[in-house]
Amino acid sequence: MRASATACLLVAAGSGALGIPGLCFAQVQLPAVNLGLTNFEDGFSSPGWFLQEFPNYLAVEALQPWVDLDVRANGTSSRVRGFGDLTVGAGVQWAPKEIGGGVFVHRFILDVGVPTGRYSDTQPVNVGNNFVVVDPYYALTYEIRKLEFSARLHYLWNSINHEPFTALGANTVQPGQAFHMNYSVSYEVITHVRVGFNGYWLQQTTDDKADDINLPHSLERTVGLGAGIQIFSGRDTWIHLNGYKETDVRNRAQGSSVTLRFSKAIPSTRTHP
Repeated sequence: MRASATACLLVAAGSGALGIPGLCFAQVQLPAVNLGLTNFEDGFSSPGWFLQEFPNYLAVEALQPWVDLDVRANGTSSRVRGFGDLTVGAGVQWAPKEIGGGVFVHRFILDVGVPTGRYSDTQPVNVGNNFVVVDPYYALTYEIRKLEFSARLHYLWNSINHEPFTALGANTVQPGQAFHMNYSVSYEVITHVRVGFNGYWLQQTTDDKADDINLPHSLERTVGLGAGIQIFSGRDTWIHLNGYKETDVRNRAQGSSVTLRFSKAIPSTRTHP
């Protein structure tokens, strides 16, 4: 089964922590997470609004996706649209440090997805998950001269869905836990333009459950590899174009993806915390 979705971030006070909406299909599976949506220079941020506010190095974010989903499988099609689940989070952004002639920046955010999106147990496809998602992450960047290395590491936990799709024949379902990460290396080829390698990795660590019984052979896995380009306007605006080809996939749809992302920073009048 393949799904195509268009997500528009409507409310985001955060550090470039773009997410995609949780989409719940008929089988028990992990919610949609950030796979490759953040990459080059991910660890950088500053006081002000850059999809997140950092007064006194305290980081807070709110992500509200709009979903337009069209799924075609086994000769049938289904389309849903609306607001997905709201994600809120808080954490800390540490001040940059000079290490080995370069600059190291990092932050930690505890993200929680709450089931605010529209959901019905009679539909095989929904824009909401109908369960709570806890997905904390640690992001870091090390930049030395024109070269930079970035990574974002997440650990995903999902609560129980007490109203699963009726055709599953279960009273409750619970997707397993998972580790996922994004990583990238880029080089500034000309002023304000970076090109490089980017990738992501997801590995489910515990089985899915139905009626509190482990479902064997349900662990999901995927590895995405590709290249990207980042263009900085010089006026607090970034354009990111990244492509990925998935490999070593287990128990989930496999394919290729291209992401186009715009980032806009709105500096605060307060330059020092």
